Amino acid sequence: SGARRRGLRDDAGWPRAGHGRHRRLLRAGLGRVGQPRYLRLQVRQRGLSALDPASFAKMIDAVVADYPNLSVVATTLRNARTASRNDWGAVCWSDGTLHEAPNRLDLEILDRVGGGDSFASGLVYGFLAGKGAQAAVEYGAAHGALAMTTPGDTSMVTLAEVERVMKGGTARVSR
Repeated sequence: SGARRRGLRDDAGWPRAGHGRHRRLLRAGLGRVGQPRYLRLQVRQRGLSALDPASFAKMIDAVVADYPNLSVVATTLRNARTASRNDWGAVCWSDGTLHEAPNRLDLEILDRVGGGDSFASGLVYGFLAGKGAQAAVEYGAAHGALAMTTPGDTSMVTLAEVERVMKGGTARVSR
């Protein structure tokens, strides 16, 4: 295409924009290129549980070293036992500290689509509400868990339901 001839797109058809390292990170996150060094770190750590936050600490340290202006790095931790049973947790790095949400083992999944988005919205809620990084990652993990127990990719749970799960309640929507 004309855009490719003018150098506006790379060989994979992705728009060229910004610093090359940022493009590689974006494409790596979307599965388009080889693994950056922080993903290779994760792969090399054998014998760690998929829910072990320590297995993500070095990866997060590498990301923060490459991008020192980041103030928060967060991810979900999932171990898919079966298509309908997952272990689920989350971590959040903020101000040099790694915060962990409680792991929910053997969570019964109805539809896992939207779990990550619901995690992100719960995390953002916690920060915008001024509750701090620990509470934010717990809101995110609880909201993500609830979302996966309902059909579809949008969550219709209430704040009270998320907070009930944060206090140890079951990740089942009660209506």
